[in-house]
Amino acid sequence: MTYQWRKGGVDIPIGGNPSAGTLTLSLSNVMAGDAGVYDVIVTSTCGSPVMSNGTSTLTVNAIPTASATNDGPKCEGSVLNLSGTHSGGDTFTWTGPASYSASTQNAVRSGLTLAHSGTYTFTTTSAAGCTSDPATTNVSVNASPSAIIITPPGTVVLCPTSPTELLTTSDGMTKSSVSLNSGTLNLTIPDDTPTGVSNALTVSGIPMGATIDSIIAILNISHTFDGDLTLTLQGPNTNIEILSDQRGGSGDNYSNTRFTSDASKPSITTGTPPFNGTFSAEGLLGNLVSMVNGNWTLKAVDVDAGATGTLNNWSLTVYFSTPTSITWAPATGLYTDAAATMAYTGTATNMVYAKPVSTETFTATASTEAQFTLDGNINESGWGAALATSAGGPAPLFGAGHELNALYVQGGDKVINFGIAGDVQNGNRILLFIDSKTGGYTNGSFGRTGAPQGIDDFNSGTTFDAGFEADYCLVIGTNVPHDNFFFDLYTLSAGGGPAVYLGDISDPKIGADPLTASNTRGFEIAILKTLLGFTGGTVKVFAMYISDGGFLDNQFLTRAGSGDGSYGSGAVTFGAAMPDPVTVPLANLQSYCTSTATVTVGIEGTVVKSTADAGLNTLRSVYGCITEGGTITYDQLTTTTTVLTADMPINKNVTIQGLSDVARPEITLPAGGISTSSGKTLTLQNVDLKSSGSATFTGTGDVIILMDAITVIKQ
Repeated sequence: MTYQWRKGGVDIPIGGNPSAGTLTLSLSNVMAGDAGVYDVIVTSTCGSPVMSNGTSTLTVNAIPTASATNDGPKCEGSVLNLSGTHSGGDTFTWTGPASYSASTQNAVRSGLTLAHSGTYTFTTTSAAGCTSDPATTNVSVNASPSAIIITPPGTVVLCPTSPTELLTTSDGMTKSSVSLNSGTLNLTIPDDTPTGVSNALTVSGIPMGATIDSIIAILNISHTFDGDLTLTLQGPNTNIEILSDQRGGSGDNYSNTRFTSDASKPSITTGTPPFNGTFSAEGLLGNLVSMVNGNWTLKAVDVDAGATGTLNNWSLTVYFSTPTSITWAPATGLYTDAAATMAYTGTATNMVYAKPVSTETFTATASTEAQFTLDGNINESGWGAALATSAGGPAPLFGAGHELNALYVQGGDKVINFGIAGDVQNGNRILLFIDSKTGGYTNGSFGRTGAPQGIDDFNSGTTFDAGFEADYCLVIGTNVPHDNFFFDLYTLSAGGGPAVYLGDISDPKIGADPLTASNTRGFEIAILKTLLGFTGGTVKVFAMYISDGGFLDNQFLTRAGSGDGSYGSGAVTFGAAMPDPVTVPLANLQSYCTSTATVTVGIEGTVVKSTADAGLNTLRSVYGCITEGGTITYDQLTTTTTVLTADMPINKNVTIQGLSDVARPEITLPAGGISTSSGKTLTLQNVDLKSSGSATFTGTGDVIILMDAITVIKQ
C-alpha cells in the first residue's frame, strides 16, 4: 500500500516531507501556517485509492513571549522588585539564585543578601500549555555598611557659651568575604611521613586597612585512624598554627569539618570523628592574619604507620570589614577644629565639631561608594572598566596630545565622578555633553550667553543621536604652559547658561595628569548631582575634541571611524556618523549603599519647653545654662509643669518666673527637696510648688517666693 497525506484536500509534497508518503505523518518545528484539516489517501496494490475515514484537525497555539526587568542595583537588606511583561501568557514562573522561586507576573524578594545577586529567569505559559522562551534579568546586590554609632548619642545640650562638641562615629564598616575552594584533590597522605601532603590556596583582593573578622577552613579528609593525623594551616605571613593534633583515636574521617578563628566555638579537642560541625582550632588562627593576601597552605601529616588516608578537598573563607566614607549633613554648624574656625565642607571624616547657632539634627552617612584620589590618574579599582575607548579609532588629526582615549563614570552618594583619559592643548577644548535629567537639547540650537570657548562656536545646526538630549556641557581647557587645567559646567538653555566655573587643579575635586596614548591618565572631576539636576534614572554622555573656534577634530567617545578625518566647523548629523553617546550603566550610578545615624545638638535657651526632669529645654537643662542672676521662664502655651525626680542643686542666683499670678507653672519637687548653696538665692515668682516628699528646700541658701502680692522668704 501507498499513502498520501493531504492538508485541506491538497497533497503534501513527499519530496518536502517524506513522512507524507508513510503511515504516520510527522511535522517538525510546527508553525502557525501548519494549522488545518489533515487526511490521508491509502492505495492498495490491487485496489482503488481509499480516503481515510475522517480527518484530523491540527490547531497550532501561539507561543507566548516574555521579558524581564528589575529595579536594581540593590543594597543588602532591601527589597527587590522583579517585573515580568508578556504576551499570551496565563501562568508565570520566576527562578533565581539561592533557590528563589515565585509564581506571579511581578515578584518581590525581601531581605536581600549578597548571595541573591545573579540571574533571574522569567517564563510564562499560555492556557493551551505553551511556554515562552526564558527571559532573564541580572540583579546586583551590593554590600551595606553596618550601623553607625555616633558618640555622644541621642541629644547633646550646649549652652550659648559652651565650647564646640566633638562628634565621632564608630562602626559603619562594610562586611565582605573572599572564598576559595581547592576543588577535587584526592591527594594521598603518605603513611608515617613527616613531610605529609600540602595544598595552597591563594587569597587576593582584600584591601589594605581591612579588619579581618574571622577565617574559616573547611576540610574533607578520608582516613581510617584520625588519631594519626596532625593538620596545620600556614598563612601568607609564614606563621603556622595547628588545626588538629592527633584527635579522634581510631575514628574515621574529617567530614565538612569547619575550623574557625572564633574562639567561642567548641574546641576540636571536644569533637569526635568525623568531626562534622564548627570547631575552634587548637592553635590561634588569629596569628595568621597580619597578612592575608597570598598563599594559605593546608598540611596533613600522618605520624604513625598502619593507616592511610586522602586529602579530598578543602576551602578557605576570609571574612573582613573595610572602613566606609562617612559624611555629615547639614554642614552648617560643623567644623573640623575645636576652635570652630575651619568650617566643615562635606568631605569624608569620622569626626567633626558641632557648634550650631540653634538646635540642629545632624545626620552621619556611611557610604560604600568608591573613593577616588582625583589627581588625573584613573587607576583606582572603583572606576571599573572604561565605558568607551579610542581603540580602533583614528589617530588625532590635530596631532599627538589632542586626544580622547577612554571614558569612565561612577556615581557616589552626592556626586557623579567623571574620568576622561586623554589630553588637551591650549586653543582647544574637551567637551563632554551630559544628559542627566528629563528634557534637553537634541541639537546645537541652545543659547550661547556666557559660554566658554569651544562651546560658544559649536555649530548650532549639529544634531545628536536619537534619544540623546543634552542638558549640560563640561568644558576642559588649559593654559599655554600646559601646567594647569580649567573646568567649566555650562547649562544648555534657550538663552544660554548659566556657566559655572568648577575650578582648576588646585581644587581637591579636580585632577589632571594627561599622558599621550594613555587610557588611564587624563582628567578626573567630581560634580555634585544637584549641579547636574540628577535625581535618578539614566545618564548619557558624549565626549568630543574641538578648537576654541568651533572646529571639530576626529576625537570622540565613542570613537569615530578608523579612517575618519576632522568633522570640521559645519553642522554634523551624528545620527548618521559613527560616534555615539555612551549610556552609563545603572550599576555605575548606584554601586554604593549607605547607613545613617543622627544626633541632635541643642542650643539651650532661657525658656522651659519640656516637662521632663532632664534633657534639652527642661528646667534642669535651662538652669544649667542660665548665667548668674538670670531669669528662667516657661513657654506656657505648651509647657506648664516640671516634675523633678532628683535634687537640682542651686549654686547661683536665679529667678524662675511664671507668666502672671493667674497663669503659674507648677514645679513638682523631688522627695528630698531642692538644696540651695550658701550665699545664693532662688527666687520663685508666680510659680506653684508641689512636694513629692517631706522636704521642700534644703541647704543654707535663700529661697524667695513671690505670688499674689505675698512674699515668702526661706533663710
